[in-house]
Amino acid sequence: MIADGYPVLCYTRDADLAAGIERAATSPIDLRIAGDASTILRYARQSGAAVTLIDLRSATDGADIKNLVDALKDHVLIVMGVPCSDPIIRAAALPVYAVESLPLDYARFRDLLDRAIAHLALLDENRILRRRQAIADVRTDENGRSLSENNDATLSLRDLSRILQCLGDMDQMLDRLVEEVAGSLKFSRAGIVIREASGADYILRSGWLLLEDTARMRFDAEHPFVCWLSQHAHLIDYAGLDRIRDPSESLMVRRVLAGLGAQAIIPLRARDGLLGWLFVGHRTTGAPLDRRRLEDLVTVGDLIAASLESALLYREVMIQKKMAENLLHALPSGIVFVGDDGRIQWFSTAAGAILDLPPRSIYNQPIERLGPRFADITHRTRNGDSVATPVCWTDADTRRPIQVVAHRLADGEDSLGVLLIVSDLTASLALKEEQARVERDTFWNELSASMSHEIRNPLVAIKTFAQLLPERYNDPEFRDEFSRMVDEEVGRLNGIVEQIDGFARFKKIERLPLDIRHPLQEAVQRAMKRFDPEGKVTVTQTIPESAPEIAADRDALSDCFYHLLSNAYESLPGYEEPRILIRVEYTGEGTPAAAIIVHVEDNGRGIDPSIRKKIFSPFGTTKARGMGLGLAIVQRTIADHKGEIKVHSGDKGTIVTIVLPVTAKTEPQP
Repeated sequence: MIADGYPVLCYTRDADLAAGIERAATSPIDLRIAGDASTILRYARQSGAAVTLIDLRSATDGADIKNLVDALKDHVLIVMGVPCSDPIIRAAALPVYAVESLPLDYARFRDLLDRAIAHLALLDENRILRRRQAIADVRTDENGRSLSENNDATLSLRDLSRILQCLGDMDQMLDRLVEEVAGSLKFSRAGIVIREASGADYILRSGWLLLEDTARMRFDAEHPFVCWLSQHAHLIDYAGLDRIRDPSESLMVRRVLAGLGAQAIIPLRARDGLLGWLFVGHRTTGAPLDRRRLEDLVTVGDLIAASLESALLYREVMIQKKMAENLLHALPSGIVFVGDDGRIQWFSTAAGAILDLPPRSIYNQPIERLGPRFADITHRTRNGDSVATPVCWTDADTRRPIQVVAHRLADGEDSLGVLLIVSDLTASLALKEEQARVERDTFWNELSASMSHEIRNPLVAIKTFAQLLPERYNDPEFRDEFSRMVDEEVGRLNGIVEQIDGFARFKKIERLPLDIRHPLQEAVQRAMKRFDPEGKVTVTQTIPESAPEIAADRDALSDCFYHLLSNAYESLPGYEEPRILIRVEYTGEGTPAAAIIVHVEDNGRGIDPSIRKKIFSPFGTTKARGMGLGLAIVQRTIADHKGEIKVHSGDKGTIVTIVLPVTAKTEPQP
């Protein structure tokens, strides 16, 4: 099992080799990849002793290999190269831990890596034991002063640097830290009190040979000692109590020292204030705490404070990372993150369920593992090409309809990778089908009810007259009235059938060059003949002579304008000076946005607010008679001509605006 806290450095330019090494580890490792010698040396300075893997194919010659091995003499070195090649033969003569042939046998390499890390841990333990033994064998001069006293603190700082790298396990780090401070610096006891979060109490987190009551001590943010230490922020020991001017403060600090069984307290300062404090007891050698030793403790405290702050930040980041991971795994959509090298670095549980792939089998695999569509979308998005997302298709393996949205993640100009959001559309499509079914059922129910109402009225009238006909057949006036009524009601029935047939079997439009004035004039004449044969309504037309032709279906537009005028006429009864204004404009001349705009305005009653949102829906009407198909036909006609329609209506008057594009292509359209 790989020991915590030891990084593994790898000097190679082979990305596949690095990925294989990371997969070969029996537990997660802190693998740091370097592509050149200067980078691997910089990593070595940052990490201290480590297991270091050297790909001999990345080194230029034998001198480079020897210099690198000499510079990393404290590391456990494993060199890798082509069997029987000159570099691997020369490397075998150098002081390295192992020589491995490429390509690696990863099953064998896994055991080698575990043994190398265990060997490194053993070397570290031996170094610490040797140092402690050297301190235990201390010699004194004629005055009883330790001759090695000036050196053991320096040795301890090296050990502290190693301990303080264990950011992942703060409890282990603090325990080893206190043990090292007490053992190497020869204190009878030591402990660390810290505050783990803003607003939390200061509590003992680790200790060595403490007094019985020390573990129960707690200090809130308003405790007098916390306030004093935050303000003064310097080491305090028994010898320095006399320098505290305020007697009450001196007494308070003395009580804290006594309660902790401490001879000195060293504040641990962070950027956000007082993080806590380190305290130590008497020297086991009986020697007093001299100035040199106090300065060493301050140095140790500063190092501990910086590392603790990093450890707390690391833990907070890890908690946030876990929360983010849990959130991403809980999302119903699958989340896939592909690094800039084209390999999958994140694959959520939902993504595995949608694509029927175990997440563990996908990690660190090339995106091509998910199929050519995923690879194409990813590479194009990463390269900054325009990708029209979402992209939908049916997965060949699972037969599920899926949708993929791609986002390129970048830090400035540097690409970080591509985030893919994968959704299973099965439930969504089923819901849409169900909604469509409900809408169809509603449509036919409304159609049935409207037809029943409209057809029943004329049939009732015809039936009533037919029942009276035998009795009043000899009455010429009744026969004339009967004939007129039957003719009107049959015509009304025929009109209903034609209206439904026209809506259900909307004929294919034929777009030909057309002067907009022609269908407008036809619609005006039809509407006036039906609704205003006596000419009581003033109809004003403002149409420019220079308006260009449009590609349109004359009959379809004539019917469209007729339905608009019909609604306008039907809103006017009961209003003084009823009028209808028809105005035509031409905009965007010579541009792709060129259009003919037709306004139809009346000063009658406005559209009832209760149906304004559904005026274009079939049967959306408040008329006592009629099926409400007029505006539905208008909307479909304008849509078929690639136009737009807008309606503005208030308490009095309605304005309908139609925009029809002017296109150069005026021949018949498919």
